[in-house]
Amino acid sequence: MMSCYLDEAGGKEDQFTVVCGWLSTAALWEQFEIDWRLMLASYGLEYFHMMECSQSTKIFKKWRDSEGIRRRFIHDATEIIRSRVQYGFLVYTHHQIFRNMNSRFRLAEQLHSPYAIAGRGCVAQVDKWRRVKGVQDDIEFVFEDGGPDKSGLVMAMDLARKLPVPIFKPGSDMRDKEGHVRKGAVQLQSADFLAYELRKHRREFANRTGRPVRRSFHEVLKIPIVAMASFNAENAQEVCQLEEPLLPR
Repeated sequence: MMSCYLDEAGGKEDQFTVVCGWLSTAALWEQFEIDWRLMLASYGLEYFHMMECSQSTKIFKKWRDSEGIRRRFIHDATEIIRSRVQYGFLVYTHHQIFRNMNSRFRLAEQLHSPYAIAGRGCVAQVDKWRRVKGVQDDIEFVFEDGGPDKSGLVMAMDLARKLPVPIFKPGSDMRDKEGHVRKGAVQLQSADFLAYELRKHRREFANRTGRPVRRSFHEVLKIPIVAMASFNAENAQEVCQLEEPLLPR
């Protein structure tokens, strides 16, 4: 059994959405959870969220004047990800291209949103890899429960009957009003790490800042990225793995 944990970044402000994830075996993911929870505990943290860590907000506020600690933490987190995941996958959807195609085809009616397209495209790329490699085991796809268009992703996935039903879980333990704890899938925090780095890199590339690739991003890119796709008019059929053609307006 293999599992792929996926998260997203970007949105209206960036005018692109990326969905990305890590694929690994159940045994390696189990060891990842042990290592990750122990690492968080050693730093006195309940969870990891890359944006909060990078901006020293919420539980990471205590590191505002402690750049050395933050660097050590990011190094330790990167090492765990590199040692426990096997492959990476990512799909970009550019919002202007989505709007352009939606003016010609019934794209929103069929695939709903840039997030739904990117999420479905990521699953399709993993499924394509599985078939090429002759992997017989099922692969489960776990998405961060707080994604921007959960229902749209389910609808888009449902159109492709060959693709599995997505699973949604929170990325960290959550407590409801009655005090009951819903256990989070900390594996999703590794996908959050990648999603943040991809968004950051894409924004700096678009703005032509000339800054070198962040060390943390450079280190996770040592993990094989099997599929890196961008949704456009030429590859819409392949990225979305449509069983039916896009309907014209």
